[in-house]
Amino acid sequence: MDCGSRCDGIYPQGAKVRLMPMPYSGSTFGGWNGCDANNSTPGPTSTPGPSQSPPPGPTPTPSPTSTPGPSQSPPPPPPPPPKSAAISGPGNPNECTITMSSDKTVTATFSRSTSALTLTVNKAGDGSGMVMSNPPGMECGSICNGPYPKDAVTMLMAKADPLSTFVSWSGCDADSDNTVPGGNNDVALCKVTMSADKTVTATFSKNTTPGISLFVHTAGSGTGSVSSLPSGISCSPTCTTTYDADTLVTLVATAGSDSVFSIWSGCDNSDSSTSAKCKVTLASSKLVTATFMGSASVKHKVIHDYDGDGKSDLLWRNQGTGTVAIWLMDGNKVKGIGSPDSAGLDWEIEAEGDFNGDGKTDILFRNKVDGSLHIWFMSALTIANHAPVNLVRISNRDWYVKAVGDFNGDGITDILFRDKENGMLGIWSMRGADFIDARFTDKSPGMDWEVTAVADFDGDGKDDILFRSEGFGAVALWLMNGPTIKSVSLVALLNDPKWLIVRAGDFDGDGKADILYRNVSTGEIGIWFMYGPNVESARIIATVKDDNWQIISVGDYDGDGMLDLLWQNTSTGQLCVWFMNGATIKGKSILGTVGDPDWFVISNEMVHV
Repeated sequence: MDCGSRCDGIYPQGAKVRLMPMPYSGSTFGGWNGCDANNSTPGPTSTPGPSQSPPPGPTPTPSPTSTPGPSQSPPPPPPPPPKSAAISGPGNPNECTITMSSDKTVTATFSRSTSALTLTVNKAGDGSGMVMSNPPGMECGSICNGPYPKDAVTMLMAKADPLSTFVSWSGCDADSDNTVPGGNNDVALCKVTMSADKTVTATFSKNTTPGISLFVHTAGSGTGSVSSLPSGISCSPTCTTTYDADTLVTLVATAGSDSVFSIWSGCDNSDSSTSAKCKVTLASSKLVTATFMGSASVKHKVIHDYDGDGKSDLLWRNQGTGTVAIWLMDGNKVKGIGSPDSAGLDWEIEAEGDFNGDGKTDILFRNKVDGSLHIWFMSALTIANHAPVNLVRISNRDWYVKAVGDFNGDGITDILFRDKENGMLGIWSMRGADFIDARFTDKSPGMDWEVTAVADFDGDGKDDILFRSEGFGAVALWLMNGPTIKSVSLVALLNDPKWLIVRAGDFDGDGKADILYRNVSTGEIGIWFMYGPNVESARIIATVKDDNWQIISVGDYDGDGMLDLLWQNTSTGQLCVWFMNGATIKGKSILGTVGDPDWFVISNEMVHV
């Protein structure tokens, strides 16, 4: 649950759910209606999902450890995201505990303080940028306002978009330091004391003088440089220069000896994105990115790969303690086990993806209390670095992270958001913990269409979005180019609600995503082998009638370029891998048993696969 108006969720019968009220500044929590009579706050309760038993596999072998945590504590890694103090743990008098013995409805009442004052934030100038606040409550690109208690002090933070510059604040306190500390990439601060209703204005200007600015970045897991004709650009990883208006600039990408050039973003539409040359006509300032990939990872992009060895790994979390653990996989063997650190239970793992383009999977967290995002940049079993996402807090509770994927083909994972009230979609194009662009998709799918998967269905290096209609079972596909929808296609009709789409990914190694589905009544498991929006063939893999076994994740655990299936028996905790070759099961292996129900594999089906 994470909502600002009305929301609902599905929980197993008997589960205990803890709800925490989070009044915005200027508002007061009034009370709950519908909670358990004895509103105590026990710790997290294990609620394992169903499982499925594959057809008989190899004789079970002992697991490397009885739990996914390490047998000895590793050296202290960098600190995890800060733990929020808003949830005080057991005994918090504002918590609401519900035991799901049946369908339940609860109501949280909030009231606006009668003495609340209004803070209005305006944006001026021909540039663009974002304004956030601390404490959270403000987040806007044009105009916004919110209530604050009398004499409250809030710090506003303005950050210019890549092709703009922050100019000035007006309306801040006299003692406020309104300068940009380190240049255009840092934030400009504005302190406001709410002695009365206040209006402040942040002014941004386009980077158009002197001349027209061209910004160039290099990204990806490989190395390389970019030069230009006319001269002026010669850099790796980042540089900028200016040209006269309407200058035609040709950029040339040169890969390092251990890398190959992968793709451009930001070139003129008439140019091929995969050519080593990129032409840009500077009618206005532009941002161009050249992506280079290490030679070993060019043809085969591996998901959930924490050590960069070309094989998928397993991410675990303990729902009682918040501890994070990783199993490094090598086919049917667990070659390494470790715990990077423990994140507080206020922090939820939203997604896995390569957010810095180094070829290793990272972990995206979201704070349930204030909406802030934080990334652990991983190197095998350790946290190489960590950072908040651009100081942004998703204070509008209607927006949530729906999925991640590489929508612009630069080799770096982006974030797909959805508005739970109207179904709108927005994409943040990422560079590490910074987003370089944030835009809505061309159109909204509406509330009847659910995002089922994100994967590259046409093999262009850019992830696409697969939908299914909750009303009549139709499956549709948006082929994407960043936030731009290249085409909309109806894939098929799945009128029978017993057929569920389980995952999407490349099961036959042709570079294009396929669709894995299962019949929850008969246990049949099948794959649609796709070519863009077209189903080229459909195959049934097997029938698994034992509902104690479930497919909890997919990954390329043996490094052959084709996705495999990870099963778990939620009655016993036993893990099993099916190694796949298209629709053929080429082998099965028992990994072991994890008997502690507090440990579970992070397997968000919306994560890019």
